[in-house]
Amino acid sequence: MQDQQDNMRRRSGHRSDHQTSRSIGDRPIAVMPVAILPVAIITAWMGISVSAAPVYGQGKLSVARELVEQISKKFTKEVAEEGADRLATRVQPLLAKLGTEGSEAITRVGPRAVTLMEEAGEESVVVARMLARHGDDAIWAVQNPARRSLIANLGDDAGVSLMRHGTIAEKVLAQSGKPSVAALNQLTAQGGRRLAILAEDPSTRSLATNTDVLAILGKYGDRAMDFVWRNKLALLTGTTLAAFVANPEPFLDGAIQVAEVASSQIAKPIAEEIGKRTEWTWVLITAVAVAGLLVWLKWPKRRNPVKTSKNE
Repeated sequence: MQDQQDNMRRRSGHRSDHQTSRSIGDRPIAVMPVAILPVAIITAWMGISVSAAPVYGQGKLSVARELVEQISKKFTKEVAEEGADRLATRVQPLLAKLGTEGSEAITRVGPRAVTLMEEAGEESVVVARMLARHGDDAIWAVQNPARRSLIANLGDDAGVSLMRHGTIAEKVLAQSGKPSVAALNQLTAQGGRRLAILAEDPSTRSLATNTDVLAILGKYGDRAMDFVWRNKLALLTGTTLAAFVANPEPFLDGAIQVAEVASSQIAKPIAEEIGKRTEWTWVLITAVAVAGLLVWLKWPKRRNPVKTSKNE
């Protein structure tokens, strides 16, 4: 019995040794238990991530240096004045924050784009996007804090308005807000000036800030602006303005004249007011009396016979 138990212990120990080791020739090698594998994998991954972080940063700097080298062919003087290495250190954080649009802005505008994006702070995204899309044409629109705020609040199309109309657009956008963006982008320089004049004049400002009027200007452009400019006083009348806003095309085509609308709108309330103040009962009584008098006057009268004397 004792011999059988000893044999079982030997076999069990042999299987355990076989599970934890393998041999190559006469040399046993250790085999990692399955339970330890996930820990080893996580540890290895963390080691790779930590060691890769500095390499990532160096890679960004190398990209910045490559970009500076690329723009130095076009902006040779500007890059030389600051130095390529110093400029690359300024470009690196901008690329990390703004990505492709930041790179495109620097490519199109050069070192000046770097300065504009740095000065913009939180609005650097707006600057990068405008410079990337419009190049040097957008510099005036983004270099001023007030104009940058207009673009940030009203959208990139407001930047297009600023590029088209300059300070005129700046005033109109500040007063009329987002509805004026589409209008400005449809108007020529003359139309933009007229809209700005309407907005500055207190007596006509209501037209320049009316969302319906601005929507019509945004659709029909100078054609509508010319009509509004010529008829600005008439359009200050609520009924005339309402008729124009409801259906502008007949007015723009000349099928309906503002004077016709105005006169009809003047005559109608006068007639209504007369109707309200008239005592129709007395009018009816008077009319019947007058009619009766006319009938009596025109009715043929009986002629009395002429009496003759007996002596005759």
